[in-house]
Amino acid sequence: MNSVTENKFRDLAPLLFSILFIIFFPVCAHCEEMISEEFRNTSTYTKVQAARSEIRYNTSRARLVATLFAEHFDAIISSSKHFDLVNSQSVIDTIAKSGYGDDAALLRFAESADIAILAAGSVDDTGGRCVIHLYALCYDAPHNGDRVGAYRAVVELGGNSAMTSAIVEEHTAHFLEKLFTEYCHYAAPESIAAGALADGEYDLYGSRGDLVPSGTAYVRGGRVSSSAKGYILRDYKKEAAFLKEYYYGRKKEMVLPPASSEQALYTAVATPLVSVVAPIASPVSYYSVSDYSGLGLWALNNGPWLYVAADGFFRSPANLEKEGQHPSRYNNAANGFMWYYFFSAGASAYADAISYYSMKRASEFNSMLPWTGNEDTAFALSILGSGGGFFYKGERGWGYLYFQADALLFFSSVYCLVPEKGAGGGENERFRRYGYMLAAGALSVRVLEFVHCQYTPFAIRNGQEIEGSYALNPSIGWDGSLFAGLSATVYF
Repeated sequence: MNSVTENKFRDLAPLLFSILFIIFFPVCAHCEEMISEEFRNTSTYTKVQAARSEIRYNTSRARLVATLFAEHFDAIISSSKHFDLVNSQSVIDTIAKSGYGDDAALLRFAESADIAILAAGSVDDTGGRCVIHLYALCYDAPHNGDRVGAYRAVVELGGNSAMTSAIVEEHTAHFLEKLFTEYCHYAAPESIAAGALADGEYDLYGSRGDLVPSGTAYVRGGRVSSSAKGYILRDYKKEAAFLKEYYYGRKKEMVLPPASSEQALYTAVATPLVSVVAPIASPVSYYSVSDYSGLGLWALNNGPWLYVAADGFFRSPANLEKEGQHPSRYNNAANGFMWYYFFSAGASAYADAISYYSMKRASEFNSMLPWTGNEDTAFALSILGSGGGFFYKGERGWGYLYFQADALLFFSSVYCLVPEKGAGGGENERFRRYGYMLAAGALSVRVLEFVHCQYTPFAIRNGQEIEGSYALNPSIGWDGSLFAGLSATVYF
């Protein structure tokens, strides 16, 4: 570049700089405003430090479960914008070098490293199943060193590595869901990110660890405001609800078939035929999948009503009159109940015989049986009643509760509403008034059953969570002869 050109460039430089400043200043100002807004949303937001210690195990298979838990725990915590994952391998190495073993030592380490949540636990291989015990140690107030989110469950492992990984991820999510539900800490209102808390009023505390509130903080539109300085108990229940909904929805998409109104229509049409053959088909279905506990519950719950229905068929009022006998009010009710049981209620028992086993397969990420797992079919069976919708979703307890309530109210209603021949008009009228009340009760239970069923998810959750320090396990089976018993497991 010659001297003349260089001099001209120096003369034009201020002008060019001014033009560029005029052009780009609004854009830069807009970007600065966006960055500033993002900064306001995140810079004052203090993330919670979380880590995990080594999960103890007793066999190679338990070691695999512990390793998979570590991977999924790190992945879920890392994906959350509210938690900052501390390098867990460094934590484990430090704990191993320092000889930290019991909870008290781990708490001292967590406090010195400012780790608010330190996950710990064990995996015990009991042969056919694994029992996982997970919890978090939280040194800060208000927990003050307590175990938080303690989760113990019997894990039903899948048949291959992919299934096993998916199952362990599911239990990791259940543990974190429980942890997020229980965990809270004192936080200044200005340190909480927008949208982190549900709208409402929150107690304001003058200092960390205070038990008596000194004021009130308000959350409106996701933003926290208060009239005075202080702290509120920041919880993570929204994150717990998200985990629960997300993992159930994802598993539902993976293992359940898409909804089919056509299948639901076929089910409704076939209900009378299925009910007729159910007294034979249900026991056969239970036996074919070795569901002896289901067979025992079926016999216990259906036996008395099957007897009433059969009695109503063989000793119907018409047959009794042909034999010259007087049909009683019970004979009228049993005959009416026979139609209900053999053409409607029996189908619900058959739904339990095939769906309970199918839901267990789905819980282990295996393929389901045909006809099961359809949301529209569950809707149709919940309308038909007798617990059918719950049986179809794998909820055997609720199914039998509604089955017994529907059967008892239906039989009682027919008992009172059908007049007895030869009885006085006053007596029949008195029973009729009782019958109307019972019929109203039966209709109310049916409506409640329908609504309740719509809000009940399919029972596809893997394994069984153990609440408390002990578990009672009823069992029934066949090893050449029928056996039944009750086992108790105590956890120390």
